[in-house]
Amino acid sequence: MRAFFINISIASLSLALSLAIMATYYHHRASQNPLKGIRSSITVEGDPLIVKDREIGFVATKKAISKRTDKLSGLTYAIYTDALGARVRSATEETPSEVDLMTIGGSFSWGHGIDQEQTFTHLVAKTQNLSSANFAFGSYGTVQSLQLLNRHKKLNPKIVLYGVIEDHLRRNLSPCAPNLSAYCLPVAHVTFASGLNSPTLSPPHLEYFSPDLDRAYFEQVIQNKGSAWNKIIWQFKRDLYGLRFKRDVQYEATEEKKASAYSFLFKQLIDVTSSLGAKLIVLSIPRLECERATPAPPAIRKAADTHDTLFLDSYPIIKKSCEAGKGAKLILPNDAHPSAYTHKLLAELLLNHIGKNGMFVTQRLQ
Repeated sequence: MRAFFINISIASLSLALSLAIMATYYHHRASQNPLKGIRSSITVEGDPLIVKDREIGFVATKKAISKRTDKLSGLTYAIYTDALGARVRSATEETPSEVDLMTIGGSFSWGHGIDQEQTFTHLVAKTQNLSSANFAFGSYGTVQSLQLLNRHKKLNPKIVLYGVIEDHLRRNLSPCAPNLSAYCLPVAHVTFASGLNSPTLSPPHLEYFSPDLDRAYFEQVIQNKGSAWNKIIWQFKRDLYGLRFKRDVQYEATEEKKASAYSFLFKQLIDVTSSLGAKLIVLSIPRLECERATPAPPAIRKAADTHDTLFLDSYPIIKKSCEAGKGAKLILPNDAHPSAYTHKLLAELLLNHIGKNGMFVTQRLQ
């Protein structure tokens, strides 16, 4: 009996020692987490901004009120969404049953870092007295833009404005949206069953992760709101996650695949807007750091040139601002997203060209 208890004690001691070693290891790993300091200066107050969606992967929370603050830059902006998930100016504003202008795209079009009334969507609509809906959203690519357009066709827009950036070409192929979290944020994406000539739209792999867990990771690890044990547990989960899903979330983004996927999706954008009797406008927005700004990629320009659409490459106006020494005004402080100044430039570009194409009378911004 005594030997039995000795064996139990040794086993318990070994287990405790193993747990202590594991805890020490993961505490060190958590303290060395390369993501720990990334944008941890951003605080989010109010409602969660995203919810799970089985078709798209995630969408904007409906009727949300939120505020984001960057302590480093002092930048603060409000986020309101209506009953459809569109971005609006206040908690009481709702998108009308039909709209003149609908915007789709990613965070550059959604207005990351600024209030809704500073976005080019609102500026164009206000100047021309148009009703509008901003369905662009952070981390979205062409896939999600197309899906949102299809979902809200009943709004019967006269003009569909798609704000495209070069990274949409890559995002269209990725099963995971761009994300601060160490985890995949699953989204619908383009895959190729039998080569470049057979693109197809694949649903999001929601078994990989979820917006709820993503929010918990952001708060407890990125924003350092969790305890030391929280971070140890998250680090342990990350290792398990990597073992289980690392191969699943990999994808190949060759230039040929990016071009094929974009052409496939763009044709559908044309088909939907044509069925509505609407005009599609493609606004290409380059990287806004002056040394990185380049004209629209060939794949984006070629798709627009192939179809009856109004294609606007904003690179020339960005280049002009850089040459005039206004490059620093183009982006937000400590952030590469377009500033309110750039949104105004984009609105003026849109007003000028849309007016020339007879969509409405051109008026300059005040």
